[in-house]
Amino acid sequence: MNSTADWSRELPLADLPMGEIAPPWEPFHPSWKILSEWDDPLAPRAARRSHPSGKNRVDTPDGAAVEFEDTIRWGRILLTGERSWRDYSVSCRLRVLQVESKPTMDNWREQNARAGIVFRVQTSRRYYQLCIEGKRRLVLYRRNDDDWTVLAEQDIDYSDQILTLEADVSASRLRAACPELGIEFNLEDDLLDNGRAGFRALGRCELFGLEIRMTVEQHESNEQAAAASETRIHKAAAALPEAVHVGSLDLDTDWSFNTALPITAANRHDLILGTPAGLAVRTWEGETLWEFGEQYSRLEISPATPARAARLYALVGSRPDDGGVADEAVVLHGATGKQIGRMRLPDNPVSNRPDVPSQWDFTYEVGTSEGPGTIDFMIKQDRGDGRHDVWAFDEDLNPLWHHRVQVPYGHHNSVHCADVNGDGKKEIIAGGTLLSSEGELIWEHDRFEEFVEIKGGRHYDAVLFQEPAVNEDDEPIVFLIGGSAGVYVVDAQNGKTIETHHIGHAQWGLPCKMRNDLPGLQFIIGTRWGNFGILTLFSNQGERLWTIQPDYILQESCPIQWEECGPQHFWLNTTEESQGLYNGHGELEQPLDPVRAVWKGHTALDVQSTAIRRSPTDLVDTLAVTAGNIVHFFSPG
Repeated sequence: MNSTADWSRELPLADLPMGEIAPPWEPFHPSWKILSEWDDPLAPRAARRSHPSGKNRVDTPDGAAVEFEDTIRWGRILLTGERSWRDYSVSCRLRVLQVESKPTMDNWREQNARAGIVFRVQTSRRYYQLCIEGKRRLVLYRRNDDDWTVLAEQDIDYSDQILTLEADVSASRLRAACPELGIEFNLEDDLLDNGRAGFRALGRCELFGLEIRMTVEQHESNEQAAAASETRIHKAAAALPEAVHVGSLDLDTDWSFNTALPITAANRHDLILGTPAGLAVRTWEGETLWEFGEQYSRLEISPATPARAARLYALVGSRPDDGGVADEAVVLHGATGKQIGRMRLPDNPVSNRPDVPSQWDFTYEVGTSEGPGTIDFMIKQDRGDGRHDVWAFDEDLNPLWHHRVQVPYGHHNSVHCADVNGDGKKEIIAGGTLLSSEGELIWEHDRFEEFVEIKGGRHYDAVLFQEPAVNEDDEPIVFLIGGSAGVYVVDAQNGKTIETHHIGHAQWGLPCKMRNDLPGLQFIIGTRWGNFGILTLFSNQGERLWTIQPDYILQESCPIQWEECGPQHFWLNTTEESQGLYNGHGELEQPLDPVRAVWKGHTALDVQSTAIRRSPTDLVDTLAVTAGNIVHFFSPG
């Protein structure tokens, strides 16, 4: 593509190897080095949970191209630049090969294939796009989550010819055009004032060129904006403790670091390590306190308190005739590692999807017994098409009850025990169903019939419960985190929907206290399939406070306490580039350079991170980062 601009960045098509490019699970594939200035947020480098690239370097009669496949579940993107970029031009040459698409995890209402340039991309669900849609019209969209606003459009006569799409953005002025079709849109819109640029496609197409251009003045202005952002971060970092390396732990081959908790006694934290045989509990000085010699598929821990010894709950064994699922549950005494009890797991209910693997899981809370005959732990299913059955057991492993819910619940964080109605007993929130402590139905989510029909919804991936805040007028609410259906804010007393937030495929959430200026807790909710890496913070009454997308992976990240008296920060720990602490306004505040140094030569596929406390008296968290066979520990300096 020819350019008369003073600064430009062009997709290096001719340098790319033939065949698949940028495969997510091959982070050292040669195409990644060539595309070092480009990302695909929907199939990112070194993502543990992703799908094939969906992009291939091909030669056509019309020249070299990147072929975008029909990836069915979601589209593909090539992005470059800084989030602080404001003014620039972007253009591409493309051929569209598909008319219709199918509903995706990103947009379950979608029916049209579309391909074209994107600009001022703030998240993978918030951008402008000039595209050929359905091979029958040229459309300029402003997208904000599920709100697709048509800013301009024109029907076209298209017969698979190569077209040029181009856009210029300067302050609030937008110009978008297709020269071959003689179409030009000129308008003003200031909702999205900065962001990255590139190309996005849903459905098959061929990309023959992609370029971003800036004048000298635009380049200087964008560089100044990026520098101002860096200055803000450095200023904020100077007021927040830096990470100090306080120790390391060399792991034997095939060992793993789990966590540190009060296990053998309430007044100390021990290390819990995974071993090839099972697990080991060690002191910080390296003394092995006890070992458990059975491999487990799930481990949950109820830490020791002054009133009760720690209990460890493990799923062990295998049922070869039932897909290899665990066969038994074992409860261990934390002080000695001796077995408290062992029981055979229930028969796995017949699934309407025998092709989908089924596993067993504990619910989120264990060790909840408040006396004889009360729930100590629960067993749930773990299956990709949704789950229906929950079983309650007391502390002696006696069965209390079994209930089959109508509305499928989802993954580990989708079933909780909490006193929802204030009667002093723990109810069970099983996805979109509330059960009494005796296993009786209290309510079902009022929108579940709509919910189960949404592609990428169909089961509640996680639930969060918020008790009344400081304001006594606030009603208790439940967050039902429903995949592609978004986040339902529900009245905890009756299951009726108060509000729905469409934020992408909402998959998980955690309570936090990141804002001292707001009452009660906040809740941070993250996305996965179709839009990895989007973070949204909610108030304790379900108000959406902000949304960011610092990277496109977002696994294992969590709220941490970095200052004794300050609010929590969110620790993003999934890539070297985005590593850092984010404040309650969604801003990077401490880059954690010493932690970033551990990432050198590693990717998200071989680094694991978690936050721990080294002792019960610690008032701040320690970061545990495992790279290779070494666990590095960092505390605030």
